[in-house]
This record gives sequence, structure tokens and C-alpha cells, in this order.
Amino acid sequence: MHHAVPRLSPGPENEKVQREREEVSIDSGETLDVVVLGGGLAGLTLGLQLKRTRPQTSVLVAEKRAGPPPEAAFKVGESTAEVAAHYFGTVLGLQDHLDTDQYHKAGLRFFFTANGNEDIARRPEFGPTRVSPTPTYQVDRGVLEAELAERCRAAGVDLRDGTRVEDVELGKPHTITLSHDGETETVTATWVVDAAGRAAILKQKLGLDRPVEHNINAAWFRLDGGLDFEEWSDDPDWLGRMPERGLRKRSTTHMVGKGYWVWLIQLQSGPISIGICADPRIHPFEQINTFDAFMQWAHRYEPQLADALETRRDGVLDFLKVERFPLGAERVYSMDRWCLTGEAGVFTDAFYSPGSDFIGIGNSFISDIVTRDLDGEDVAERLEFFNSVLFALFERYLALYTDMYLLMGNAQAMGIKHSVDVCAYWGEIALPFMKANFADMDLLKAILPPIRSTTELLARTMAFYREWDAIEQREVPPLIIPRPGKSSVGNLLFTLARDVDPATVRPSVEENAKRFQAFVVLVFDRVVSQVLPDARPDENTRINPFAISLDPDRWEADGLFGTDEHPGISVADAKTQFEGFDLIWLGEVEAAETTPGPDGRTLPGRS
Repeated sequence: MHHAVPRLSPGPENEKVQREREEVSIDSGETLDVVVLGGGLAGLTLGLQLKRTRPQTSVLVAEKRAGPPPEAAFKVGESTAEVAAHYFGTVLGLQDHLDTDQYHKAGLRFFFTANGNEDIARRPEFGPTRVSPTPTYQVDRGVLEAELAERCRAAGVDLRDGTRVEDVELGKPHTITLSHDGETETVTATWVVDAAGRAAILKQKLGLDRPVEHNINAAWFRLDGGLDFEEWSDDPDWLGRMPERGLRKRSTTHMVGKGYWVWLIQLQSGPISIGICADPRIHPFEQINTFDAFMQWAHRYEPQLADALETRRDGVLDFLKVERFPLGAERVYSMDRWCLTGEAGVFTDAFYSPGSDFIGIGNSFISDIVTRDLDGEDVAERLEFFNSVLFALFERYLALYTDMYLLMGNAQAMGIKHSVDVCAYWGEIALPFMKANFADMDLLKAILPPIRSTTELLARTMAFYREWDAIEQREVPPLIIPRPGKSSVGNLLFTLARDVDPATVRPSVEENAKRFQAFVVLVFDRVVSQVLPDARPDENTRINPFAISLDPDRWEADGLFGTDEHPGISVADAKTQFEGFDLIWLGEVEAAETTPGPDGRTLPGRS
């Protein structure tokens, strides 16, 4: 039976959408290849990727929102990191759209707490003085999703907005019940993918939710007309640290203090996204879960932001809050031919903007599994392996975030943590995704051991930072711009901007993991020199980075000086493996100087 395409109410705009629907409508009397539940960012990108990978694939995307999204859709996830930028631009072919219709991002910028946060020019600043050679973006979600919807329809995706998913009956095939304007229809599909965001239709139906230890709350809103925080100071030295006015607000900006960070993300269409992520152990949810509560909180912790907002309350366009932001799942792919993607699957934290990275990686795995299965290939091994890889990445990010918010009042610790974290990201995650086929099982099997090893080390460094924070919270001079252009961290970012032979990716990831261990040894040595100078090992003593701590009484028993599994690296050798450590250590870098990178361009702290 051919089920009718749901009709829209009369009107020229709806008639246009209806014509588009009829052009790409699939005869649902036939079993579809894929039905995607949800037509937000995760669902639209997957629909487009499936059609680009295997054009004959029949794809229906059901989206409950009627009509096109608002220009600056009220959704978190406006900032992209390198993986997501590559996924949108190259994998999905949206580079022209990103270049013309989205906001080119000038890295990540951090303002750490100092002097009551009453003068932004007196706060330690960690951020770029130039736009990155590897482009990233701040995206108007509505603009992006409208573009994706148009391209999905052009590619032959049956995109049905104003359509609710009433029920999913899993089977061979699956049966999905949809409703639109009071009319109900059923469709059948070989594969069903839950991209319904936090509604998590399949996750809830199958009882797949898994609690996440990392507990963070969030709230955010958009302010009409934007916000230029460079107007908060007329200090000529502070303003002169940037080569041009306005560069700062092109960054994804973080106002950071113990237990929280506030983001400022300027959007191309005019509004600015302002939000907070906070640890409820320090900043309870009720202090941020309404706009008025947030304003009271801001007057106490971010007074310059609060003052700027007081006179513009009428410009607040919306407000949303989420309690327990992180999301877990028991699994995300199944040989029963269902998958979870986006927030319907797993989510860690908004810090470092990993949400769209997970969409890009997860959708690439799904596209690979589904299209191979539709072509008759046995995908059982691939599916289970990709499931394990996605959760390995999920655990990696949790290692970055767990108890991180307790550290956020310590500028020096957070500054070096940031460099450590992006070193691991650029060298082990972004490199293989951007320069090779991330769904290549042979490649992933080769690089998964160093990725997991680095995850273990990232967890160890977080414990080390917390020990450091308990002993010392050193004041950092306010006039600081890191200049890692000639450091090993900088080299990793510049590599992402170059052509790279895919055959070199595997050995490069393995080498980057070793270099990362050297980096951690140098961090250990520098911190010990500050807080335990009498206990500092000499430069030729081997240090096991997996056993670092600030308790000398434990060093021998913990294996700090090497084990059979981890023989360690001497500080002297670490300096030869990791270049430019002083260029990224807050307290060593001062004023507005910048250092050109290998290709003559100036490197930011993070893009």
C-alpha cells in the first residue's frame, strides 16, 4: 500500500515545501532502507551522508518541527572543533556554505578568574591572536539545518517535517508509525536510526540509558544584537594585544572560574549565544535555571557580564536549561539493525565542543555499517568494533572532564591542561579523521591501543592537576597570550592544515602518543620544580608518566621511576621529543608577542 504524503496547510510557503516532499517522497509500501527518527543536526547530516555514500539508498527522515527552523535555532552546539568542521565541510560537501554563511571562528579563548572579575583586562587571557590555519566555525544552527534540509531533499532524502514518531516496532523489517496533522501512517524499514536528541526514542524504549558519573548542569540563552566584550575595557595595552579590533569576539570565549565556565559565541546572523555549564557541588542548579537566577549568579561571579546584560534584558530571545547535561548509553549500534546518534546516544560536556565531533564520527560509522549491510556484506564484526571505538572515545572525553570543574579556578593548571588536551586531540583524533578514512578497521585497530593508552594517561593527569591545585594556586600575570607556534602542540595543528599522505597517519598517531607522554613528563617536572623543589628528580632520571603524583612517599611504590610496562622517559629526553614547552606554560609567556609557526602563520591557542 502506498501511504499518502502528509499534506501541509494552504499557503505559498507550505505549497513549496509540499511540492518538494512529493518530488522526493518514497513509496512507503516498499520497505525503506533507512528511517531516521529526528531531523535535527544529527539526523539531517546522517541522511545526507547516506545518500552521498550510496545514492540508491532510500532514506526517510521524520522531524516533529513543522516548517524550516528559525535562523538562529535555539540549540546548544554552535561551536565546532576541527573534526566537526571537516565533517561538515569535506565529508558532507558543505564547505561553500561554511565559508559564506557561517562565522569563521578564532579559536578558543579563556579568561580566568582574577580580581573579582571586575576588569576583563586584568584577567589572565589564554587565546589566539590570529585565526587558525585549520578552519573551524561558530554556526547558526537554524541556518545550517535549513541548508542541510535543502541538500537532503536535493539528494533524494524523503524529509518530512511536522511529523511525529508515534511508535517503533523493531523487527525484520522495523515498523514505524508516524503522524502528521492528525493523520497516521506506517512505514517499514531495514534500518532505523534514533536521532531524536534527548527524547531518545529508541534508547528509552529499549532501556539503554546508562548513568554518567560526570554531573554538570547547563543553561543558555541568545541575546539579540550580539555583545562585544572588548567594550568592557578601554585599556589601550589590553586592546592592543590583538592585531585587529573584533578578533576576540570571533573566538568561542570562556569566562572561567571554580566550578563553572560561561560561553560567549557570536553568531553570523547577529545574536550571541551565552550559556553556562556548572558543577552543582559548587553552583547549584537553582542558581542558574532561570534567567533571573542566572543574573543574580552573574552579578556575584561575572559582574561585567551581568552589568552588560542588565540594560538589555528585552533583547533576551529565549532561555533553556538542562539538568545532568551528560548522557550515557549501553550501546549505540546493534545487529538488530538499529543505531543511536547525536544526543540520542551519548554526550559528555560542551567544553571543547565535542558534540558535533561525536555526530561526525558516529554518523560515519553508521553510514559505513548500513551501506555495507545493504550491499549484502556481513557487518557484524564492524558493527561491534565501531561500537567499542565510539565508547572508547566517550570514555576518553570523560577522562578529560571528570572533576575538571573543581580545577577551573586555577589558571596555570587549566592553561597547561588545555594544551595537554588539545595535543592529544589533534594528534590522535583529528589527524586520522581528517587525513584518513576513520571507518578503516585496519587503521582503527592499529591506533586504538595508543588512543586507549593516552586516555589512561589523561585520567592520570587530571588526578595530578587536582593534587597540584590542592597544594598551589599561583597567580598568573594578566597580560598573557600563549605563543605555541614553534611548539610540538603548534606543529600538530599546522599538520591538520597540510596535505598528508594517508599511509603516514598510523605511524604519526603512534609517534604522537609517544610525544604526548614526553609532554606529560615535562609537565610533571615543571610542577614539581614549583611545589616540591627539594624532591625534584634530576633530568636523567626516567619518569613513568602513568604514575605521576605529588606525593614523593608514593613514587617508588607507584612505579614513578619506571616499570616493565612503562619504562619511562627522562626529562632530558622528553625535551628532545617535545619542543617549545616554555611557549605554552602560563607564567613564562607574557605580553602580546606572537611567534610564527612553520609556515609563517601565527598559531592560536585552540581552534
